[in-house]
Amino acid sequence: MISDEMAWPLVSGMRRRLGHTLSALTQVGDVHWVACPRSGVAAAPCVPSDLPISTTVVPAPDNNANRRMLNWLSGRRPWTLCGGDWGAAGAALADLHDNDFDLEWTAGFDSWLAARKAGVRSKKSILDLADIESAKLRSRLRAGVDKGPKGWLRRVMGFEDLRRWRALEQQAAQNIDAISVCSAEESLAMPGPTFVTTNSYADPGPTGEPRSATRLLFVGSLNYPPNLGGLEFFVREVFGALHQSDGSLTFRIVGRGLDPDHWLRHEPGVQVAEDVDDIGPEVAKATVAVVPLLWGGGTRLKIIEAFAFSTPVVSTTAGAEGLLAVHGESIVIADTATELLAACRRLLSDPAERLRLGSAGRMHYLQHFEAREVERALVARVEALLYDKP
Repeated sequence: MISDEMAWPLVSGMRRRLGHTLSALTQVGDVHWVACPRSGVAAAPCVPSDLPISTTVVPAPDNNANRRMLNWLSGRRPWTLCGGDWGAAGAALADLHDNDFDLEWTAGFDSWLAARKAGVRSKKSILDLADIESAKLRSRLRAGVDKGPKGWLRRVMGFEDLRRWRALEQQAAQNIDAISVCSAEESLAMPGPTFVTTNSYADPGPTGEPRSATRLLFVGSLNYPPNLGGLEFFVREVFGALHQSDGSLTFRIVGRGLDPDHWLRHEPGVQVAEDVDDIGPEVAKATVAVVPLLWGGGTRLKIIEAFAFSTPVVSTTAGAEGLLAVHGESIVIADTATELLAACRRLLSDPAERLRLGSAGRMHYLQHFEAREVERALVARVEALLYDKP
């Protein structure tokens, strides 16, 4: 396994995906994990003691903006792949050249490209994509979120990056045994052999947490543009009106990465919680979880997490992509400010409907996203690839 992120503690969607994948791979064979965190911190990974995983941690820290721009202008890689300094990590991967692995699992394109450059050898190879970057970028361009003079430049670069991502995806499809994606929709968007590894969440069971009647919740990294853009839209266009109607209502934003002077921190009723070790109680206490994303890719673990805790969810179409959740059954879909406002007001005022929707979401989670079942399916898929089973 090669990744550009740590897995434990499981404090983000990407980390949960990595952690559950590593757990599944240990059921197939011995695992050596090379973690190349972009944070630049070479902390020892907190691998659970019951998982037989050997580890190497070599940071691949982000370059500064000027260096990234130079790399983008002079090369053929998309913007997000121009930032990491993989020099030390590449040397560590090159040390593995003499090993002949049964399977190479790379998490993301930067890890895959680094492994190719280092000459890592394996009988079979899988590239795992938490997002289809070309689809995510196309979603952003369609949403028209890049405005003004800087927005014009981002759009120009975005169209060029779209071309670069598609070329890279084609290259991967021709040089890898299988590509793992988050949903059936994303499988259709990728060339080459693909299979679905859904995002998953360990069953929390009954929590006993008292649920608030006046708390909206959003969970997610705040330096991820789709999350931040959706939050700004929701607070500006929706939550302000909700809070004016009921001053006791709070909007709890749980996640790291928000600038210290960002205006969201000063909005009435908005609470930003950054250093939360266990997100579970936050989800269990919430009245309604909101996912107001206007664009994005992959599947939202924040919705799967809310489903697991029987917390009712209001989401945009973009936020709920790939989760097979049906509007009015296990989730409420609302795309405009007017629709989001009406949906939140209806659920906040109707405890019985919140209970029904939360229970349906919980059943949907158990059918599709419970971690042990997802791991079993992944083990079967990997064994079929290794042993050439149909």
